[in-house]
Amino acid sequence: MKIKRYEAIDMQEAINQIKQDLGPDALILSVKKIRRGCKAFSLFSRPILEVTAAHDIPPPGELPQKQEYYGTELLLESLQREFMELKTLLLPKSYEREIYTELRELKELISLLRPKNGSGSSPTSPTLLSQHLIAQGIDSPIAHELLLRVRKHLKNKRKIKPDQLRLLLLNEAQNMLPTRPAHEGQRVMVLLGPTGVGKTTTIAKLAGEYGLVKKQKVTIITIDTYRVASIEQLKIYGNTLGLPVHIALSPSDLKRFLSINNDKDLILIDTHGCNPKDKDQLLEMQRFLPLNPAIENHLVLSITTKEKDLKSIISRFHTIPIHCLLFTKLDESDSYGAIFNQAIWAKKPVSFLTTGQKVPEDIEIATPERITQLALNIPFNLCHEEEPIYGPEAVYGGREIPL
Repeated sequence: MKIKRYEAIDMQEAINQIKQDLGPDALILSVKKIRRGCKAFSLFSRPILEVTAAHDIPPPGELPQKQEYYGTELLLESLQREFMELKTLLLPKSYEREIYTELRELKELISLLRPKNGSGSSPTSPTLLSQHLIAQGIDSPIAHELLLRVRKHLKNKRKIKPDQLRLLLLNEAQNMLPTRPAHEGQRVMVLLGPTGVGKTTTIAKLAGEYGLVKKQKVTIITIDTYRVASIEQLKIYGNTLGLPVHIALSPSDLKRFLSINNDKDLILIDTHGCNPKDKDQLLEMQRFLPLNPAIENHLVLSITTKEKDLKSIISRFHTIPIHCLLFTKLDESDSYGAIFNQAIWAKKPVSFLTTGQKVPEDIEIATPERITQLALNIPFNLCHEEEPIYGPEAVYGGREIPL
């Protein structure tokens, strides 16, 4: 038997360490709070958990036997006895509530390691709800985190109706998304990204939305001098919308155009497509753009791009300060989980979503509500039964919501 001690801030962190080190079949032998540091200051230091765990190592040539989970029940009873003895012998009555709280939390964590109803499936095995999220393109770790957040809200509720669960899921998903700070005064938006993601068309949509619909004073500047077709396309959009279009051939030109248009409500800057793997192109773009905190750099991405490539593009473009993500071509995809995933992984808010080629109709502000509705795609008719379902069972095991 292999026995090891672990120190962690909380029980969940300790369990993660134990699973990584000893595997999912490891058993927790003891749990206690300790303080680190010299005695003079130990009273003021933050308490941590010391968890002792063990794992059976089978003899050579013998296949490991499947771990029976009735051991966790015995373990729980042992821990309960230990806590009760400590409470009685060492602690005054004022600490009883704290002890009971820790016991309840520990029991819940141990229950996460035990299959439900003897089914033999782990609590992280796909349930109908988690299967639905993953089918929408939500990364498995993110889906698991979302369900854990929901479960925390449900642990003190005996029952919850399906429509309430749907709203809870959407609200918790929104809380996971980064948000954009409020902006006042003139806005300068730079659209960056790989080739072919629709930067120029998106510039035209933004110019039409804010210039024609919202009646703001808008100017367009392009630094994309690599493609004549792009310049001509912007000029056509500018003439159609009645907006000026400036062509900046150098950083000094860009600085000058920004200065002479300081009375405008919105300045839109179009850029040439960059190969994310070409470091020279990214460095050139970085030198061209001014380091101004008032300028918003929006990384334009196509939802049709593979998830692995999206992560790579965002990572490589971080040599240029990226403030927001902007997703295009939503009309060419059936699932939108990648929008939710990348916003969380990159820790960047999503600014706009575009669909189709119509100017300026096919663009909308990417609110957290809209992103979660698209990404999770949870229908209102989650369950046709009127009988409410039990709280935690709605998330892990038990009666599931038929999606």
